[in-house]
Amino acid sequence: MRDGFRKLKPRPGQAGRGVAEHQRARIHAAVIELAQKEGYRALTVTGIARTAGVANRTFYENFQSKEDCFLETYDLVTRAAARGVLAAQRHETHLRGKVRATVLAFVRAVARNPQAARMALIEAAEDGPAVERVRHSTGLFEALLAEGCKSASDSIQLPPVVLRGTIAGIVHLARVRLLAGVEDELVAEEPQLAEWALSLCSPAAGRTCPSVDAISPKRRFAFRTEPPPRATEELLLVSEREMILRTVGKLAAREGYAALTVPRIRNSVGISRRRFEQNFEGVDDCFLSAVEACMDRVLEGSTETLHEAAEWPTRLYRGLMALCRRLGEDRAISRLLFVELPKAGRQATRWRAGVIAKLSAELHAAAPSDSQPPLPALEASTAGVWSLLEFYALNGRTRQIPQLIGPAAYLMLAPAIGAEAAADVVQEERGLKTALARA
Repeated sequence: MRDGFRKLKPRPGQAGRGVAEHQRARIHAAVIELAQKEGYRALTVTGIARTAGVANRTFYENFQSKEDCFLETYDLVTRAAARGVLAAQRHETHLRGKVRATVLAFVRAVARNPQAARMALIEAAEDGPAVERVRHSTGLFEALLAEGCKSASDSIQLPPVVLRGTIAGIVHLARVRLLAGVEDELVAEEPQLAEWALSLCSPAAGRTCPSVDAISPKRRFAFRTEPPPRATEELLLVSEREMILRTVGKLAAREGYAALTVPRIRNSVGISRRRFEQNFEGVDDCFLSAVEACMDRVLEGSTETLHEAAEWPTRLYRGLMALCRRLGEDRAISRLLFVELPKAGRQATRWRAGVIAKLSAELHAAAPSDSQPPLPALEASTAGVWSLLEFYALNGRTRQIPQLIGPAAYLMLAPAIGAEAAADVVQEERGLKTALARA
């Protein structure tokens, strides 16, 4: 880390106000540098002041706390990106131009200033003080895309869930590239990402959202407890591990991630510290393993439909229907995956990114060659669906998750087979389900 930013001292022709503004700018720059390197939790007022080249007293003359400073820095970064999107949109008239300009302006903002982007897209989103700001700024970019679509000469009005899924997909790809330190790849992916967004910005999107899929509750989720046959010593460890995972999943869903400690887990399961450490490296390793076990069970029924005799778009729709049913009927699972998981910090962010990448690759392999969208586009669609599920869970709408089947299928299918064909699949499957329910 460098010793600090260049100081600016009062001199003839240089007003004290200019010095103060320069100090604030240095403090903001220090927050960006430190946050993307060490994370929000490692930030201290002393560290920020030292890096910025100001006294602690000067810091407190400008900000109330490190949280106040972090939030203001976050706002500066997101407002700059929003202004870039607006400026890019103004130069375009038609829908294609405005959507493309929105995507490219966002991607280029990330690529030009990756330090600020990491701070805003990764650190701010990991259960820090800016989580609510992140949700607000996500809504801001959704509004910008919506306005671009409405103000075009060939205007359309996209449903809010499609807007949310589209922005979430773009943000996800940016976040993944930043995590891997390959943000320059975003520039090369610009054309694919823009075409992906354009495939979703169609009047056909409205046909996938109005109706509510009526889902009757099925069986509740449960961890499988029967271990596979192994040697006696291994059998004990496997059974014990699964018992720990089941307990941790229930604890996290009921009491929250923050309540998890090794003593709390050990007491709930009834094992020694040595036995716990034989299975897991610590609380986070145990928690993420429990989430992964949960995710495997959730996907179990959904992925089976990918091998049915029906055509791929229909199989995909039915897989999503099974997924939404499972998540809608068990609030504990949804809470674990979408409410508590983000609280585990950067490890959880990487885990989420890995799961989305894995799902995308499996869906890509299952699709016929003539319907395979580029893998980054499919990953963006998968992230968009995840974001919709997360949004419903965070807002206490878990039981309404089955309503997302239509728009979720549209997000996945439109880039592969076209918006109109995707909407047709949704309407046909919805009509078939209604007919079966009446029979």
